[in-house]
Amino acid sequence: FEALPVAGGMLRVGVPEYRLPADIIEREVADIIDLGVDLRLSTPVENVDDLLKDGYSAVLVSVGAHEGNRLPIPGNDLNGILVNTVFLRDVRLNQLDSTLRDPRPDVDGKRVIVIGGGDVAMDVARTAKRLGASDVQVAMRESADAIPASPEELSGAREEDITIHTSMNFLGIKDDGNGNVAGLECQRVNKFDVDENGRWTPDVIEGSEFIIDADVVVFSAGQKAGLSLIPEASDVKVNANNTLDVNPNTFATGHPGIFAAGDAVSGTAFVIEAVATGHKAATSMERFLRSEEMDVSEPEHPIASFTQGQ
Repeated sequence: FEALPVAGGMLRVGVPEYRLPADIIEREVADIIDLGVDLRLSTPVENVDDLLKDGYSAVLVSVGAHEGNRLPIPGNDLNGILVNTVFLRDVRLNQLDSTLRDPRPDVDGKRVIVIGGGDVAMDVARTAKRLGASDVQVAMRESADAIPASPEELSGAREEDITIHTSMNFLGIKDDGNGNVAGLECQRVNKFDVDENGRWTPDVIEGSEFIIDADVVVFSAGQKAGLSLIPEASDVKVNANNTLDVNPNTFATGHPGIFAAGDAVSGTAFVIEAVATGHKAATSMERFLRSEEMDVSEPEHPIASFTQGQ
């Protein structure tokens, strides 16, 4: 039997060098290859169903959340607009080998605004600082007591003199008259209400409009897995939130032999969570290849109860 993982290199290109040095990644990859894994680079998969037709007995789809989002606001296509995943990827690949990509994003001496409030937004902001940006600011919709980024990332950003703006509504990107970014038009809000469709409705503070001057704007308001390899007619179901529908116990999809794990199932999450789901999916794949029952309940372990001594 053969089992094939279909995965992107999120660890290699999605996490900045200062957080995850390249030599650690190289060592981890080498350990896996030494087990006898056949690593095939530059081998895009156009249709996951075809892999089973090509003779593979099982497939694990574990593509990372490599596709960033641009907010649908005026000016989101001006020169100087970047997207978080592409920004981090190009910086990292140029650190590994400058011949692999176009020159790394040019933010040296420039004013940078990052739109978004999660850990990736902080990664982008802190990376821009390391690339020589003269000023870096982060602007987000969330209030100060609901910032999505982890306390460690937020603290690190502030220690590096990155300005954080909360409770912002974004009106558009200002044009300098020549098609280049000149700033971010914002207004302050009391709060946002989110409807059943996930749309944000601002409770605006009247007269609070202002502009943050900038040369570069990086969208970092979420990202998703690239699932173009899943054909529309496939039994592998794609949920409304752009994740794959799987059995939560086995990580099996609706197509026998096709499994999924990581961001493709959970959406953007911590690396260790993707590793954990990969382990669970691998166990199910082994059972599948042996024609064994996959959905095996975990044994109940005794729980110790502690009481206060009298």
